[in-house]
Amino acid sequence: MGEKTYKSIKRADILLMVPGFFNSKFPRGIKHEIGNFLNYKIQVAAENEFAGDELKNNHRETLGVATIFYKDLSGNINPTKQEIVINILINKESNYCVLELYIPEIKICTHEVLDWYCGNMLLLNISGRTLSLNEYIESIGMSAYGDRRSLVFVNNEPVCDESLYNLLVNEARPMGAIMGEHFKKLALRNLAQYDTARVYASERTMVELVKNPPIDLKERIATQALEVFFVEMLLLQDAAISRIYSRVKKLAKEERRKPFSKKTKMEMDELLSEMIFVYEFANYKQFHYPTVRVSAENVAKALGVAAIQNKVVQSKSLIKQTMDNNARKLEKRENSIKNILLIALTLISGANTIATVINIMFDDVSLRYAYYIAFFATAVAAVIFLFVLRIFVKFGGRSGRIRKRSNY
Repeated sequence: MGEKTYKSIKRADILLMVPGFFNSKFPRGIKHEIGNFLNYKIQVAAENEFAGDELKNNHRETLGVATIFYKDLSGNINPTKQEIVINILINKESNYCVLELYIPEIKICTHEVLDWYCGNMLLLNISGRTLSLNEYIESIGMSAYGDRRSLVFVNNEPVCDESLYNLLVNEARPMGAIMGEHFKKLALRNLAQYDTARVYASERTMVELVKNPPIDLKERIATQALEVFFVEMLLLQDAAISRIYSRVKKLAKEERRKPFSKKTKMEMDELLSEMIFVYEFANYKQFHYPTVRVSAENVAKALGVAAIQNKVVQSKSLIKQTMDNNARKLEKRENSIKNILLIALTLISGANTIATVINIMFDDVSLRYAYYIAFFATAVAAVIFLFVLRIFVKFGGRSGRIRKRSNY
């Protein structure tokens, strides 16, 4: 990495967001003026601007306050004096969640914080205990799914093009000036619907350059809340489909190893029902106002909703493939059973002929006893035949699989 770093952007509020699934009992939060107010204003924005109920039934808490530490390239742990407020959103219907780390009025370099966050070098010091972000996530009973995102609200501060590029790519010390057209085009596309700000976004970071932000922090939070809700929608969708996609791949592999497992079928049915949440979390048409809906769609598109939707397509394809394979295997098994039963019935139906022959050959054997002997003999023959056939099918199929593997 290069030596140049950007230290000018300090009048900014930053939100670092991690999507996932909450595995434990909902946590009890703490009273914290800024954290609680941020949760309240986001929930109010959701209820005022969004018609659907599925994204209003949320559990929001402030989990605590930490101090940012970071790990440098040499592996050394370094402290800062920057405090960070830790909030969490958990959707009550699905347990999908978003961990939100809020840094109001940042006192250290914005580019540095994004760099540490993107490069897994960000550490949280809580009550003298230093944890990586992944360790903290695990400690609260959450599993991360999907990609992390970040929001940067720059408050009435000039930002040069090169600085903006590096905010969008989360680099504090780039190897050189960014020349790629992709990121330059992102910095030219203003997503804002009003003239109060300019908004730019990459797949990982949204940067809002606010023209005349309120001086009071709570007033600024009130103006930021709706954009935060936009990104929460996207991240809940990302968490849902990433978790579903991961489980579908695992189940498809398990199904190949052990077909017709009752557990696998139950989990597959559960996954199909969970797919509903993917669509509920992405229903932008439920916003009341067209400008808000367009803003939400633009932010989602810029932050990589296409990649999330691609996982939806892949998950559907895997589920369909697994179910089709099951149907073919089931049909093959049913046909085998039908054939075996047909053979058995054919053998047993020959008992009548055998009884007649016995009766003719042995005068002292009545026809009734001849039938007993015939049915017993054919039944034993059928059992022996089925046993031999089963062994042949079992070992024949195994040798076929061995030959198939040997061809690779």
